[in-house]
Amino acid sequence: MMTRNEIFTNVRAAVLAVYPSAYITAAYEPVLPRFPAVFVREIGSVRTQRYITLAFDDEQRRSTFEVQIFVNKADGGMTYAYEIAEVVEGAFNDMYFIEDMKQPVDNLIDDGVYRLTMRFHRQLANNRETTT
Repeated sequence: MMTRNEIFTNVRAAVLAVYPSAYITAAYEPVLPRFPAVFVREIGSVRTQRYITLAFDDEQRRSTFEVQIFVNKADGGMTYAYEIAEVVEGAFNDMYFIEDMKQPVDNLIDDGVYRLTMRFHRQLANNRETTT
């Protein structure tokens, strides 16, 4: 089964290949050290079904990841955020994740920071991995 560290590493490598100055983390940081910044975290891993096979029970889990992209006005605003989002989408698609949503976060204060949130999910099995 693919681990959350492997998933993070794959997304990180894809983003850094195109945006080498990007800051990528899996740990929440209230103040970002630089832009663009990409925050990748697993927000859910729940058991969904059990399948009985000839050998043993096979447990499946639905794994959900949230990605937050932060850019500033000087970099080009939301256009730049959506460009980074395309790279993130490609990395998750390569791992057979399905995108559930992509939406900008309203900027209630004009601090020059633009935010984009995305969610992806995938069914993960102990012995085989399938998508839903």
